[in-house]
Amino acid sequence: MRILHLHDSPEIPGGPSGYLGRLLARCTEFGHQNGLFALSPIPSNLSPDFSTFYKYSPPASPFRRRIDFHFRLPPLEKALKEAIQEFSPDLIHIQNWSVFRSTLFPLLAKSQIPSVMTVHDFTFMDPNPWGVPRLGLTGPFRRFLDTLSNTSSRKAAFRAVDRFLCPTEVVLNGLPFPPSKASLHRLPVERQPLQPLPGSSPIRLLFGGSLYPSKGVDVLLHAIAKAKHPVLLELAGAGEMKNKLLGLCSELRLQDSVHFLGHCSSSEVKAAISRCHAVVLPSRVSENSGLILLEGGSQGRPGIGSHLGGTPELLSPPARGWTFNSEDSNSLAQVFDELAKNPQEIARRGTEFRTWIRSEFDPEAHWNKLEEVYLELVS
Repeated sequence: MRILHLHDSPEIPGGPSGYLGRLLARCTEFGHQNGLFALSPIPSNLSPDFSTFYKYSPPASPFRRRIDFHFRLPPLEKALKEAIQEFSPDLIHIQNWSVFRSTLFPLLAKSQIPSVMTVHDFTFMDPNPWGVPRLGLTGPFRRFLDTLSNTSSRKAAFRAVDRFLCPTEVVLNGLPFPPSKASLHRLPVERQPLQPLPGSSPIRLLFGGSLYPSKGVDVLLHAIAKAKHPVLLELAGAGEMKNKLLGLCSELRLQDSVHFLGHCSSSEVKAAISRCHAVVLPSRVSENSGLILLEGGSQGRPGIGSHLGGTPELLSPPARGWTFNSEDSNSLAQVFDELAKNPQEIARRGTEFRTWIRSEFDPEAHWNKLEEVYLELVS
């Protein structure tokens, strides 16, 4: 089978890009040929049989950019048509594709090629998922246009895509998918040995992810400064906020409490998880199925996350972790103090998280179900 994968930004480290790499490898094992179309250059760590990309050059005019993003973009349409014609796929699998949806989905519908989409995020629900300021006299009108565009592109996706695979129930139940087109499909999480916890004091935390404003690492640093008990933090990841976060550490006098690891390999992340008591994901935006939480849970580490999106479903407090009010450093500091006062809860919740992950996120079950979907759609 020839499968064309679509991903808007495979160069951005994170769950969807990591999943794409594993997916390409597994499709090859199943004997499929992989194509990849993206909106940025293809990273060297991905090696599909065919790849091409379209690079958007934003015009100076905000009005022109809005037209491009929310209506048909002919150059992108032409590039995608050419990719489809050259690779001649039997099936199209869409990963992250949060932009130019008014170009993509009508084209897919016209192509009549069977398609499946893994719904990695909440952009079908949020008219402005990037939090672009909509202020001033034109703010209400721009917010109206955002909502109109989101509704229109969602309807186009529901018409064009044959199957939606949802990593969480909150996505599956939160969107008005057409009947029989959507199903729960938990992400694959590799089974890991249970790692012993470090000593009970100080509390040791790990954040893993891109250092972007949306990830809320600044909230995390403020919470550590406010906690009544000592907390040590390792940050695994890179991004545009690093220098600001270093400055904030200095301002809050956390230089000895926070260690920046930079970009980490898979083995380095596993080692960092083994050094921590809990994994923390303090995002300002809704995370669907936070991979770093799942990776921590696979080694017996409970999670701490903002009470948004799919995180409460994963952690199910008090069963498998803790949640706190998004952007509320006081609420997060209280969680840290609870961990310090009740260290036995760390082990209990971590063990329960690991048991749940081994039951619900089995890799072989994930890939076998995906293969069944592929075969069903092309039959």
